[in-house]
Parts: sequence; C-alpha cells; structure tokens
Amino acid sequence: VHSFMSREKGLAGMAENIRQGYRAGGRAPFGYRLEYIQTGAIREGEPVTKSKLVPDDNAPKIATYLKGRAQGLTGTYLAEKLKLDIARTSLNGIEWNALTYAGHTVWNVHNEKIDDGYKGGTKRRPRSEWLMQRDTHQALITEAEAETILQRLESGKIKTYRTRAKHLLTGMLVNSD
Repeated sequence: VHSFMSREKGLAGMAENIRQGYRAGGRAPFGYRLEYIQTGAIREGEPVTKSKLVPDDNAPKIATYLKGRAQGLTGTYLAEKLKLDIARTSLNGIEWNALTYAGHTVWNVHNEKIDDGYKGGTKRRPRSEWLMQRDTHQALITEAEAETILQRLESGKIKTYRTRAKHLLTGMLVNSD
C-alpha cells in the first residue's frame, strides 16, 4: 500500500510540475539544455530547483532538420546535409517529440508497460492521455510543423527504421532450448 501511494504521489507531483510549466525530470532533448530555477523553498537545507528548457548551440540544426521533415524531406538526407552526428533511432525520437520542439512541455506519452496484447506492444499512449502545457519554452518549429510530423509518423507515411540485428539470422533461428 505504501509503495502504491508513494508512486501515485510522485506521479501527481510530476503532473503538477508540468501544469506549472516546469519539466517532470529527465534529460533535455537534443537542441536544448536544462536551466535550473530556484523556487524559494528549502528542503533538507538545500534550495529546491525546477528546470526549464533553453535552446543550446545545436538548436538551429535541429530546427532545420524538423522543418525539413515537415516538408517531407528524408531524415538521412537532412542529417547528412546538416552534419548531425546523431543515430537514426535518436532522430526518430526527435521527430516523435515534435510538440516539445514546438515549445510545449508534454508528459505521460510513453507507456510504462509495453505488453498490451498487441505484437510488440504500444510504446506511446493515446494522445487523450497526454498532459501538455503550451508555450513553456522557446519553440524551434511551429505547432503546425509539429502536427505534420506527428501525423505522418502516426499514419506510417514517415518510415522509421529499427536497428539492424547484429547477426543475419537473429530472431529467425530457434533451437529446442
């Protein structure tokens, strides 16, 4: 019971941070850095801080990448053109976080439990379950561009790639053990 109640209180605290325009934890997405702001409260002798996103030196490249993706250009082409030294799977993550790059803080997107009865599970919750606070930090793209990227991802019009298996027949050959 204590564990359950602690979990619920922690989640409620994160949701409240989002409502107030702060981050709920985690690292900053590519193109941003975290800026810590003191709340004025003291906990165990230390000032309590909250974090917000501030563009970093990579922000212009990420903005150009996402604007290109919204226009339908391929991710590989854009990454090479912009000399982005980011793995393709990380670029996919950037695209799925398009609303963050539109200046909104979004929380409760990822499923905690992947096994939902479907093959492979669903990594993201339905949008109706997302908590979004608008205009919490400087946007790198417009909301319209973010929606275009997300609609293409959700409809399968943007091809995402899985990391290639280390061995040619991985997952195809099975022994009796």
